[in-house]
Amino acid sequence: MSAAHPAPADKGAAHGGAHAPTEFHLPHGSWWPFWLANAIALVCVGLVVFGRSLTAGLGGEVAPAVGLGVLVLGVLALVGTLVGWFVQDFKWWATNTGTGLHVPKAGTLLFIGSEVFLFGALFATYFTFKTQAHEWPDTHAHLPLLKTAIFTLFLFSSSYTVHKAEHHLKRGHHKQFRNWWLATIVLGAIFLAGQVMEYASLIAEGATLNGGSKFMAAFYMLTGTHGLHVFGGLCALTVVWIRAQKGQFDAERHAFPQAVSMYWHFVDIVWVVVFAVIYLMNA
Repeated sequence: MSAAHPAPADKGAAHGGAHAPTEFHLPHGSWWPFWLANAIALVCVGLVVFGRSLTAGLGGEVAPAVGLGVLVLGVLALVGTLVGWFVQDFKWWATNTGTGLHVPKAGTLLFIGSEVFLFGALFATYFTFKTQAHEWPDTHAHLPLLKTAIFTLFLFSSSYTVHKAEHHLKRGHHKQFRNWWLATIVLGAIFLAGQVMEYASLIAEGATLNGGSKFMAAFYMLTGTHGLHVFGGLCALTVVWIRAQKGQFDAERHAFPQAVSMYWHFVDIVWVVVFAVIYLMNA
């Protein structure tokens, strides 16, 4: 159930429109975050089952078709929940439904806090593997330091462009906001494409998860998790850009772009640590 309330004195605090509405409505509870969490869990299960179906020495424990089916089902569920959540938020905008800037910001900070623990656990695993190995890196695979550094510059540049986009939005410069935001998407996509090419090169060298190298296991674990976060960030950036094309963000209503911008800066900061630990410390 939604309830009507008078608009706050601070127009920026209201999840209002181009001209602050006389009232806004608190949103009813949404089931989409719940279904999204379950879809993500299903994708993870699908990855594990499909991976086991392809691993040699298991005696055909899991049929590849079954593993692939679970994975495809998870991906379809993930896409479906994301689309449903997008449509709901799109409709809420049209009816002046919102909670103010502070709620999405606090929620994003809480989410980022949980992500800090996730990456902390991954780095702890990396250094545990390192202390247990007789040599480090325990692989002959070649990490393309220079190429990765170049693609890293694209990711770091995207932090500047998303900052510029947010700056223009808060000042009502809608065209400049859309242009800088689109530049952020392009730069992030270039970085992700570079990571895909690096993976393809390493796999061609035989540096896979089945190679017995603890370094490569830690490498794929850290860089792969970060790559998934970049992909998720690109999805969120794209949703913002699509909605911006419909005029759904302005100087007074920009809670969603602000939250996505905060998350994107976090993704960039994490890569600083990943790049230093994985590439620079093993150069």
